[in-house]
Amino acid sequence: MANAEAKLLLVMTEGLERLWLGPCLHRLSTFELERVYA
Repeated sequence: MANAEAKLLLVMTEGLERLWLGPCLHRLSTFELERVYA
């Protein structure tokens, strides 16, 4: 039971990260790559 709950929580967390942190992390990683390889 706890295993299923943990998996559900993980899926929800990944969904939230994709919705909220995704664009921010993408922008940050792109900025870092441009700075490193400039």
